[in-house]
Amino acid sequence: MSLVCCPHAGGTADFFRNWPCRFRSDIEVVTVQYPGHGDRLDEPCLTDVHQLSTRLAAEAERLRPGKVILFGHSFGAAVAFEVAVRLTNR
Repeated sequence: MSLVCCPHAGGTADFFRNWPCRFRSDIEVVTVQYPGHGDRLDEPCLTDVHQLSTRLAAEAERLRPGKVILFGHSFGAAVAFEVAVRLTNR
């Protein structure tokens, strides 16, 4: 399984830095780095949650089809929800 973790607005993937050691080895923790944040500062920020979710759904689909768990903190929960809608519709 892949656990995809979406941080809060203004947050970075580093928010989840300690999570991989808290799960079994068969669960891959995948942290999301939004454009314009963290090591992606030189990319323009996305201002539309739907556009962000569409891009993230395409990435999540490549991980382990049918075996993805989505988690979001605060704004990340809205992103994770929108990603889930897109993956379900596919």
